[in-house]
Formats: sequence, C-alpha cells, structure tokens
Amino acid sequence: MPIISNLAGIRQLFINNVYPIQEVYDKAHMEAEAPAHVENSELTADWPEHGQVEFRNYSMRFTAKQDRALADVSLQIKSGERIGVVGRTGAGKTSLSLGLFRVIEAESGSILIDGVDIAQVGLHDLRSRLGIVSQDPALFHGTLRFNLDPLQRHCDRELWEAVEAGGIVEMVECSRGRHDPERGCCLGRFVECGGRNFSAGQRQLICLCRLLVSRRQVIVLDEATANIDSETDSLIRRVVQRDFRHSTVITIAHRLESVLDSDRIVVMDNGRVVELGPPKELASNHNGLFSQLLAAQKQREKHQQQ
Repeated sequence: MPIISNLAGIRQLFINNVYPIQEVYDKAHMEAEAPAHVENSELTADWPEHGQVEFRNYSMRFTAKQDRALADVSLQIKSGERIGVVGRTGAGKTSLSLGLFRVIEAESGSILIDGVDIAQVGLHDLRSRLGIVSQDPALFHGTLRFNLDPLQRHCDRELWEAVEAGGIVEMVECSRGRHDPERGCCLGRFVECGGRNFSAGQRQLICLCRLLVSRRQVIVLDEATANIDSETDSLIRRVVQRDFRHSTVITIAHRLESVLDSDRIVVMDNGRVVELGPPKELASNHNGLFSQLLAAQKQREKHQQQ
C-alpha cells in the first residue's frame, strides 16, 4: 500500500509540474501578432469609406495539425449590403469573423476591404476601423458614458442620441449622475466589469449603442442574439435596419430568423460556402442546406411548444 500511495503521489506531482511546463512551452512558441501599425501606410483617414468586403480564395486553420477552418472561400459583399451567415455548429461561420479581424491569419488567399488587402494593414488600424458585437460583449468597469465612448471623442448629445436610438433609455435611468432633461437618461450609470449588473440582452444593446456612436462602415454581429430573448432580438434587428442602413452588416447567426431580413444569406458547411442568395430563394430550394436548417429549426420549436 505505501508503494501504491507513493506512486499515486508521484503521478500527481508529474501532472502538477508537466502541464504548467507544457503551457509555458506552448505560449513561448506562439507566433507573435502582426504590428499594430504599419509605417508609411497609405490608408485614408476615412477607410473603409464604402464597406465593400471580399474574401478571395481565402483559407485558414487554427493550428497546423487541424483541418482548415475555412477552405478556399470566395465571397463578394457589396457596400451597404446586409449579409446573414448560417450553418451547423463548426461549419466555419465565426471563422469568417476571426479572419476579418485577423485574430487568425490567412493560410492562403486574402480579404480585401474597399480594395485594400487587410494583411497589409496594422492590426490596430484594422480592428479600430471595424465594428463588432459578439456573443460575449465587452463591457468595462466604469460609467455608461465610458463604455459608449472609451476614447472620449463624442459629446453627451451624441451619446444620448445613441442611447435613445438603441432603446435603452429606461434601462439606464437612475437618480444620480448627469441627466439630459428631455430624455432623463443617466450617462453616469455604473457598469460593472463585463456588465454583470445588466442582463444578457441589455449588455448586447449597450454594445450596439456603442456602434451607433462610432458609426463604423463595416459591422459584424457574431452570434450577438444567441443568448437573448426574442423581443430583444427583434429590437436589435430593427435598430440595425434603421440606423445602419448605410453600413455593411455581416450577421453570423445560429437563430435563423435573425437573418431572414438580410439581402443575401451565406450558408457554410465544413469551412466552405455551399449556398449564397436571397433568403426566399434559398428557402424555396427544398434540396438545399438552408431549407433543411429551416425545417430542422421549426421542428425543434414545435417539440419545445408541446
């Protein structure tokens, strides 16, 4: 028994020490991110001005040992177009977003925004020019004002207008702080780290209001409505239709009704674009994957109601 006990102790000691060593090794061998800025960049101050996005024979993989997450994707998105991206889990939907923001670099091919290859753009310059609301929204410890305008580039009137347009006036009312007398909105409302003092839907709406303030020409909604109720989902879609009608909006969605009002829908499967077209056209193709996904979702909803 003492021998067995000692062996168990040695095994645990091995686990406790080798795993951290492996973690340090992995991090030490991670590729460094690209530069935040590129010297002598020819980017204009208002880039991207139009919001044309093109994936050109684009492929990427998360690690060298894994299969490609995206394989030879070619996709042209027009300025001001609303694009929905759907597919089964693991189909490559979010990988499009990761590629667009260069969280993962391309294995081959390229992504162009307004004709500029984003591989030639500094990471900060790229990411600061695009807008995103993800499934896990980024909210910071501080005031609502700070969360809407972290760089303090906008006046209170602009922030109040965004709050009103985003439908969060009642949500952020409070008895303290600086108010707008007409709207009764408190920009001094406290926000906990991660927005823990707000519901999932409220956190998404605050992030949407941040986009209303910054007015980006290319916007990605990456599963932004996955964990919220249908009422908030509908509100977000109304705001996008009304206030981002001049922006290019890419909506990555698990909930198919979130993208039925898109101009076109991209259907992903195994890292490839397998269908592309207007929602009604894809839905009418009963042999297509989009039609199958719609039927499967309706069936799930039917079972849930029983």
